[in-house]
Amino acid sequence: MKKLFLTSACLSSLLATASINAAIDDNASSVTLNKSCTINSINQDNCFTSYNSLKNWISSKRKPDESTPLEVNIGPGTFEGTPAPDINLTCNPAEGFTGYIAFNGAGSKQSILKGTGSPSASSINIKNCTHLNFTNLKVETNFYGGIYWSGGGQSKWVDVEVDTMARAWAEPVCGAERGQHYWYSSKISATAIFSIALPYSASCDETWFFGSEIKVTVPESQTGNNGGGAVVATDQGIIHVYGSNLRSFLDGGSNAAINLVPAASASNGGEIHIHGTGIDVISETGQDVVALDASNGGFIHADASAYVMKTSGSKTRINNNGGTIKAAYQWSQNNQPPSVTSATGSDLAVETSCDPSGCHEVDTGTETHLLILNNSCDYAGHGPWFDVVTGKCRGDMSIN
Repeated sequence: MKKLFLTSACLSSLLATASINAAIDDNASSVTLNKSCTINSINQDNCFTSYNSLKNWISSKRKPDESTPLEVNIGPGTFEGTPAPDINLTCNPAEGFTGYIAFNGAGSKQSILKGTGSPSASSINIKNCTHLNFTNLKVETNFYGGIYWSGGGQSKWVDVEVDTMARAWAEPVCGAERGQHYWYSSKISATAIFSIALPYSASCDETWFFGSEIKVTVPESQTGNNGGGAVVATDQGIIHVYGSNLRSFLDGGSNAAINLVPAASASNGGEIHIHGTGIDVISETGQDVVALDASNGGFIHADASAYVMKTSGSKTRINNNGGTIKAAYQWSQNNQPPSVTSATGSDLAVETSCDPSGCHEVDTGTETHLLILNNSCDYAGHGPWFDVVTGKCRGDMSIN
């Protein structure tokens, strides 16, 4: 039996041949996006080092659809596309390219899709695609705009972090049918710029959030009017938020102007459904804060949720201007009812130190009284609370 011995020269020749033969299979079911496609001096098959080259291959050659889906495994590193919109993908159903791509990162702190953005462009622009999955990655921009989704379709986002300026998600063009988007264990954050503060704005499609955080921040540097909210539904848009956290941090702006940046805002027929969710509206600079805002036929249903409202300015839990808000809530017990604006019959509070004559100017007693918010009650600065025990507005001296 003869033995085969490889000299160093032969081995080098084989490695060089392997490097030369590395290629992209246009029918590959799985490819990679890595900072380097060379391992131990060997070029790896089905590997891309830039998002642009990957996108061009997907759009012009691979064209995945329902019967030939594609998996893209993204390694650690930051991947940028040019020009703006930086990371874009346009499907063409007429040519058989409908979507069906799974983008799998190495972790939301490791795999980053980054765009520079601009006032007229988003960092990620997706058109006419369906069944796109994004897992374990981050979408980031250092200027303006996040993800713009057009044309309906479906998507799923798992352990995805979105960190942008002004807008994190928008739907500029609707599809023939309402699209559907599912977010799990994700974090979406937008910091106001150009007086725009819109982490998630749905105007076409229906979205479900599970165990996720959506946060809007208006820094002190953003003066004047600021419009938006953590989640905003308009027109055909529908948003569901389950077991999550909606957060609005409002430190900029002017209380003398219209300056609503609520946790949730619905208008012009948009719908928002919130269940088992923490709702935080906070201003360290004393701005007026709003939790829920509905106008012009907008609808909000918030149930089994908790509120944190912190500011030296005014606190409005329910702000309704021609919409519908169904959001019953019981505030925690205290020796005074909360100073808050809301809708008649929507808020309950338990006052723990009422005197037997009915909680007048000074509360020094030991009785507990159940109060219902009633905007017809406003006696001597005690606020709009109706005392169920006395059958009077709180502080109404006529009960003596």
